[in-house]
Amino acid sequence: PGYVAAIGTVPYPTLAAAFAAAKNDDTVEMLADVSLAANEKVVIMDKAVTLAGAFTVTAAGRAFNVQKGGTLTISSETTVIGTGKPATIFLWPYDFDSRALTSDDAAHYGKAKLVVNGTVKYTTAGNEGAISSNGNDSIAESKGVEVIINGTVINECDSALYLPGKGTCTVNDGAYIEGTYAGIQMKAVTLTVNGGTIKATGEDQTPTAPRADGANP
Repeated sequence: PGYVAAIGTVPYPTLAAAFAAAKNDDTVEMLADVSLAANEKVVIMDKAVTLAGAFTVTAAGRAFNVQKGGTLTISSETTVIGTGKPATIFLWPYDFDSRALTSDDAAHYGKAKLVVNGTVKYTTAGNEGAISSNGNDSIAESKGVEVIINGTVINECDSALYLPGKGTCTVNDGAYIEGTYAGIQMKAVTLTVNGGTIKATGEDQTPTAPRADGANP
């Protein structure tokens, strides 16, 4: 079979298989461009993994879920593109995926971290950021999300970053962030801008009330 990624000298036929096999601080080196179907998102939880290689991941749905205790680093030469809902990379600081939250879930929280040194894009209309997080602001900031942008994030149809929940977002020198509705749309996250460019290309708006999606530009 063909191989699309490797960890060291060990090749893998799918990106999901490589990330499942990865140990903490491993690098998954892409060997080819990768297309992901709508239900093929890759989950990173309880470990830090770097995606490297001068190739592109194109996802028909979400490309990556970064969950409790997970860190995903996108290397400078790597591109991740989302072409279908919802979002390209989603940060979800819990150890479960898609059930309702309850008051007993405190033990299931843990920071979800994303470092973008390369390029993340989103090309589909809808209220989704190229990089998005959940909107629960009842957890401690230290167990929320951490987003560090050193590279490029572009949403051709809405906000580049949609961060309604608790956590931090840092934009560093050399970063380029571009959305239509907003460059960064946020509510409970703490934003630090050390440099770079943050740009909105859509029609000027002066919101008088929060949007229904839970965050303000």
